[in-house]
Amino acid sequence: MNLEDMFRMVLDLFARLGYPPDTMAILGRGFSDKAVSFERSYKKLQKKGMQDVTAIDIHALYPDCKQPLVGWRIAGSINRKAGTVVFGFDETVRGYDSEFLDELAVLFRRCFPFKYGIAYRRHLERGPVLFAYGMACGLGYSEQERREAEEISRWFNDDIDKRSFLSGLLRDVFPQNWLTDLHLSVRVGSLNLLDWIATSPSRGCLRQLESDLWSWLVEPSQIEAVRRTLAEHGLLISLPLGSNKGR
Repeated sequence: MNLEDMFRMVLDLFARLGYPPDTMAILGRGFSDKAVSFERSYKKLQKKGMQDVTAIDIHALYPDCKQPLVGWRIAGSINRKAGTVVFGFDETVRGYDSEFLDELAVLFRRCFPFKYGIAYRRHLERGPVLFAYGMACGLGYSEQERREAEEISRWFNDDIDKRSFLSGLLRDVFPQNWLTDLHLSVRVGSLNLLDWIATSPSRGCLRQLESDLWSWLVEPSQIEAVRRTLAEHGLLISLPLGSNKGR
C-alpha cells in the first residue's frame, strides 16, 4: 500500500463531499493514537513524515460530537499493517450510490491493489468503521444480537490468523461486494461463483470494473437466500459450516 498517496486520495474525497476533516489520529512510532484536531495532527505528520506510520483515522464530525467513532459525517481509516482501507459517509452527506462506490473502488486500487472489498449500510451507533475490521459495537444481549456479534468477530479473527479471503472465501454477502478471480472461481456445487450468479437474477448482478475486479450487487431482499446457499457450500467466513445460518 502506498500510504502517502492513499492519504492524499482520502483527503481529496473529504473535499469532494464538502466536509473538511475535523480530527485525525495517527498510530506509529513517535505518534499518539489519540484523535486530536486535524490541523495539529497534520502539522506533526508533515514534520515527522510517514515512514513510521502504521494507521491513520480521519473524521469530519457532526457539531458537538463527543465520540468520533459514532458521531462522524465522513470517516476514513487507513491501516498499512492490516492492509485495510475503510471509507464511510453518512447518508445526509450523500445517498447510497453503487456507481459512485464502484468509482471509489477503482480509485483506491491505484494506490492499494486490494483483493476483496464490501459496501454496506450501518447505523452510526453500531460503529460502521469498527464493523469493517470485525468488531461489534452498539449491540445488545438478545439471542439475535449475540449471534450477529459472533458473526462479526469471525472476520476479525480470520483476518488476523488466516486471511481466508485470499483463498477465495467471502466475509458474508453484502449489498455491494468487490471480487476478483480468486472469488469468482470458487465452486458453488457444479458451477463456479461467476456462473452461479449469472444463472439467476435472484442472485444479484455482476459489473466488471477492471480486468480482475468485479462489483457484485445484491438486493437486500435477495441477501438472506444467497448467503444461506453460499454458507452451505462453506464459502462464508462469518457463517462457517455447522453454524446457525439464520439471524
